[in-house]
Parts: sequence; C-alpha cells; structure tokens
Amino acid sequence: MKYIEQWKVTKFCKRAAALTRANKKQKELREDLLKELTSGRLLPDEGPYLLELAPNGGKESIDWEKLYTDMYTAACVKKYGTAEGLVRAEEKILSIKESAKPKDAVEIGGVKYVGGVKLLPKVNPDYRVKSEAA
Repeated sequence: MKYIEQWKVTKFCKRAAALTRANKKQKELREDLLKELTSGRLLPDEGPYLLELAPNGGKESIDWEKLYTDMYTAACVKKYGTAEGLVRAEEKILSIKESAKPKDAVEIGGVKYVGGVKLLPKVNPDYRVKSEAA
C-alpha cells in the first residue's frame, strides 16, 4: 500500500494550526469589541471595513417553537388518541417552557439583541484611498 506524501500531511497540519490560532485571536477581538460596545462606545463609520450588528440566533423566518409544538402534538395524538394526546402534549410543552433558561440579551446603542449579537464584517463601499498629490 502506498503512503500519502508527508509534505501534504505537514502542509495540512500547519494550516489547521494557523486557523486555530486565528480563530482564537478573532474570538478575543470579538470579546474586546463587545465589551466596548456594551460600555457605550460606537463603531466607526469610516475606513475600509465596517462592522454590522445582527441578532445572534437561528433563522428569523422559522418559528421553531410552533414547529416543535405541532410535531410533538401530532406524535402524542397518534400515540394516545386525540383527547389524551392533546392534553399530554400541552403539559409537556408547558414544562419545557417553564424549565427553559431565558436567553441573554445584549443592549448596544439602545437596541436589545436577544440571544447575543453577531458582528458581521463588511467592506465599506464609500471608502476611497486618499492618494498623495505630487
């Protein structure tokens, strides 16, 4: 049996290590930015790159609670019959809601981001490099 070339394995491992270091550094920078944002500082609106804030969480277009409730109710009705299934499903859903931890809310600039906030980097379309006139 033939071995994979060592240089390919080495190259892969070096890149994986570099990505790990970069991800760790990005996480530290994100925490620093969030700390400053929650203390009242503002994001810059000039420069080559900008940050956009967005709610952290799943797809806003999907109502996960309703989807799960409907699926669980249908399963209970199928297993226990209509009357008992509806009662069991309602009891279970209520117990899940009561035991669920409240989602953390981060407030930045008077806006609450329930479940956290995403920092989305984007290129500033209005940014122009100033060239020195000779």
